[in-house]
Amino acid sequence: MGVLPGVRLNEDDAKMLAGILTDFDLMRQAWMKSLRSQQQVWREQGKPMDRAAMDEWNRQGVEMARQSLEQARRSLSSEGWAALQQHMKEMHVRSFGTAASRPPGAK
Repeated sequence: MGVLPGVRLNEDDAKMLAGILTDFDLMRQAWMKSLRSQQQVWREQGKPMDRAAMDEWNRQGVEMARQSLEQARRSLSSEGWAALQQHMKEMHVRSFGTAASRPPGAK
């Protein structure tokens, strides 16, 4: 079984993507732990979750995903990146603003 079921990658791309996904998962776990800690503080203080803080948490999560996708785009072979893009398309994953997936003229 490959790194992602149904995605055919050469050995080098598979190793590279596995590392990128592992790094992303570690960042995501730390991000979630920090979020749960802050939520606990709000609960203990009897306060509702701060909307601006939650928006920032969401922005950070999207940025982590975007950075990981950008790393994949830069690191994988063109065939590997195309396979990953196809997989994301099949999974209905929308763009996180990586250079290769931006529409023409977008900043």
